[in-house]
Amino acid sequence: MQNLLDSLKNYDTHLLTIIANRWDADIDEHDPILAAEQLAAVMLDPVRAAAEWERLKDNERGALQMLIASPSSKMTMAQFSRLHGEIRTMGPDKRKREKPHLKPLGVAEVLYYRGFVHVTIAESKTGPQPFVFVPTDLAKVLPTRQIGYDLSEEAPLDFPDDPLLADDEPMMAEVVLYEEPLGIQKPDTSIVDDLTTVLAYVQTHTVLLEDGYLSTDTRAEIMRQFIGPADERRLAFIMFLAAELQLLNSQDGLLHTIRANVKSWLENTRTSQMKRLIQSWHNTVLYNELWQVPTLIPELGKWSNDPRLIRQTLQELIQYMATDGWVSIDGILAELKASEPDFQRPGGDYDSWYIRDAATNQYLKGFESWDAVEGAVLRFTLTSPMFWLALVELGYPDDESTNQAYAFRLSAFGRAWVGRAAWPERPDSQQPIQINEQQHIIFPRANSRYDRFQLSRFASLVHSDKDTYIYAITSESLKSAAEQGIEASHIQAFLQRTLGQPIPTELEKTLSMWQVGASSSIVIESLLVLQTDLPDTLALLWETPELRRFLGRRLGPQAVVVRQNHAQALLEELQKRGLNAELIQH
Repeated sequence: MQNLLDSLKNYDTHLLTIIANRWDADIDEHDPILAAEQLAAVMLDPVRAAAEWERLKDNERGALQMLIASPSSKMTMAQFSRLHGEIRTMGPDKRKREKPHLKPLGVAEVLYYRGFVHVTIAESKTGPQPFVFVPTDLAKVLPTRQIGYDLSEEAPLDFPDDPLLADDEPMMAEVVLYEEPLGIQKPDTSIVDDLTTVLAYVQTHTVLLEDGYLSTDTRAEIMRQFIGPADERRLAFIMFLAAELQLLNSQDGLLHTIRANVKSWLENTRTSQMKRLIQSWHNTVLYNELWQVPTLIPELGKWSNDPRLIRQTLQELIQYMATDGWVSIDGILAELKASEPDFQRPGGDYDSWYIRDAATNQYLKGFESWDAVEGAVLRFTLTSPMFWLALVELGYPDDESTNQAYAFRLSAFGRAWVGRAAWPERPDSQQPIQINEQQHIIFPRANSRYDRFQLSRFASLVHSDKDTYIYAITSESLKSAAEQGIEASHIQAFLQRTLGQPIPTELEKTLSMWQVGASSSIVIESLLVLQTDLPDTLALLWETPELRRFLGRRLGPQAVVVRQNHAQALLEELQKRGLNAELIQH
């Protein structure tokens, strides 16, 4: 932030005179630069600064002390105004007419016209916006440690109470829980497995998109194969991550895998895949938590939010906490509301976003909707994306609770995400697959995701749980394999490698027969057959033109196919010739 002199040099002579009068300072009213230098010299005198400090009311000192204690002794104008009233922007002419220094709206204008606080435009997470600050050199000479004043003085009724920092105890100490929750939900890495399932499904099916999204039936079919929660929002999260990693794309309304990228991702270790998913989520703008919160209905319009700010804000605050213990979710939301409420609102604007409450259908406007919007988004991020990505474990009031989580604790991945530890690195185990008596292939979940993806290209998933996937080779799966250009030799080589021993004989026969069948045609059809007791009888019928027209191919010396729908006409012709013939139907 600027020092005091640089700040005063931005002021016109009238404003400098107002501040000088309050400090009983003499300045040159004809030379604004000289006036700024003279005023700065007076204000930076520790004795004069202490005297002016004593002239402030208790709530004014409290507001000033709070601002000095903020990072870089600054706060966004929007937040400071909510706490201490507005600082009206005026030129010298309007200021002379309205005399705001004699009729301040609140504490903020009192401090402004006494020269304690200043306004500047600075960069923030949401872009350039006005900040209120105390110049660093001025803050150093103010006796902020002296708190011997009456804290019971009531604040004016026309603006909020001022929080007073009576000691150096950080608020975050009240956020950390010292007792472990009775109910704990541990995170896992099933998102890696379920993303592999999505990729395998898209590889082996024709996936038609409806308005850019998976159809209801397709979503249900994919989630039936998940080992993690079969949650619509979790599936949407996985699809966004797949797009961010460029594993999937759409063309002409169809979803496709991007094979080179899929192969590269699947071949990584599980810990490396988790790291990439976490980093992709942290940086993506494709996935927007605000639009996923079930209690909110955002509407498209000219407004927009940057979803990365939600993650960055949580990351920075958790990093600042420097604890690996359990943390109160309500506590961390209260801390953010107090310290950085406008983390995603450009200029602290709470009126231009069109968001409705899903329960009441009412628009959520103003800072009073912070809990319903910002609070809900932060809570959703902590308990959904961050849990799905194994960044946190969640705490509940009891084991059977259906209530929402009330606490969280960082996992190994979470500690790495906030920069408190190195990213976990662990090689994948590679256990031999098994083939049981039903010719089912039992694939350990811990094995390579690339191998499971390859297996899914020629085998159908029968069952899955937290430890294993069970596949079966069926006529449909082999048909799909043939359409992908997979041959029996490819399947045999894969199974030989992952089994670590010869393929069972029956399965090898099945694959051999399939390979032969792929180049030939076998048809099973229902036929009507004419049979005679003697070969000579069939020869006579075959040589009679009036009867031959009803007959198809011969099946032997005493049997011939009857042409479709000609049985009754043939029977009548035979009976006309005095032959003993009957039509037997089954």
